[in-house]
Amino acid sequence: MAGAKGMSMRSGMRQRPTIKPWHPWRMLAISLVLSLLFGLAGMGEPVENALRVARNKTNPLAASGEIVVIKIDDESQRALGTWPWRRSIHGALVKQLTAAGASQIVIDVSFDFTSDTKSDRAFAAELKRSGRVVLPTNLRVGEGDGTMLDRRPDPLFADHVQLGVISFPYNFENAVWRVPFGMTYQGKDYRSLASILSGVAGPVDSLFPVNYRIDLDSIPQYSAIDVLRGGLGEKLRGKSVIIGATADNIGDSFVVPGRGLKGGVFVHVLAAETLKRGTPLTLDWIPMLVVALGFVAMAARLVGVRGQVLTLAVALIVTLGVPVVTESYQWFVDVTPALFLTSCVACALTWRRYRVRGTYNLTSGLPNLVALRASGHQRDRALIVARIINYPQLAAA
Repeated sequence: MAGAKGMSMRSGMRQRPTIKPWHPWRMLAISLVLSLLFGLAGMGEPVENALRVARNKTNPLAASGEIVVIKIDDESQRALGTWPWRRSIHGALVKQLTAAGASQIVIDVSFDFTSDTKSDRAFAAELKRSGRVVLPTNLRVGEGDGTMLDRRPDPLFADHVQLGVISFPYNFENAVWRVPFGMTYQGKDYRSLASILSGVAGPVDSLFPVNYRIDLDSIPQYSAIDVLRGGLGEKLRGKSVIIGATADNIGDSFVVPGRGLKGGVFVHVLAAETLKRGTPLTLDWIPMLVVALGFVAMAARLVGVRGQVLTLAVALIVTLGVPVVTESYQWFVDVTPALFLTSCVACALTWRRYRVRGTYNLTSGLPNLVALRASGHQRDRALIVARIINYPQLAAA
């Protein structure tokens, strides 16, 4: 009878208790709310950027070769004098590039003020003669969204060229991750240099992500002094050419993610190369958070540790692996809120395992004295105690 009574009690008390009642859906709800706040606050931006840089380095892409950078570098300054140069030198560059057959000539140098009259007129004459020059206009400065301003070229030059926006947002690290298709100022739309160079237009005042998988070193680059010396005709014919500063002393530098401080001209070119591959799509962080939620909900319902660990490991692999695939199509998705959710649930499940450790008998699976003392929420229930002398034999039968 003792054996039969013991087996009856075992079937009624087989479930392992915890110190407090376990509510997995409450834990999931709290973790999800924290992850939503994490994503909305942008707290994962540094980690997100680091993950994207790592992915970019594993599978670089070659530039199209259709956009050529003419560098205002140290070599050019040694030959032509330190910066800033006379406007007549810029006019000579325009003349040589036009003669070489460049399809369009973009100059990433501001000309919003006049200098000496003779040099300015010579430059303006070359701009008019070429008919294929784009000059920059800076309509916004400062970190983040910046401050609006009017830094369009002097009318002496602007009347003979197309204007392109050089403004883009940058973060606290001076890194540029997104570039505008264009901007509106005083009721007029201006396309960005990236849009002009690529020939791809988009919604004005909207931003697109730059694909930094494109290898900066694969972009054709020549020194400005080499242009003035001649001999680059065949290398420039039919190409879109952009002239920009790359020397450190000029100061027009931004952080190119994964490559460090570089001339701002390379940001425009890499953005243009991005558009040449197709208009990128930003999916943000919600899709991957939903995917991760499905996995962690499955893990929370599982009883065994092995199943939980395996499910969370799959969630981690999927979260980190999906961007590798999507970014090859220029679909950009953020993953840090999903990683945060997975981490929250993993920590909660680990903590629960730690709390219930030592509260049950390893042989019978029944609660021990420690569990009974800790289960304050069950003190209003009757406690039945039985001593089963031959339990191992009964369990094996």
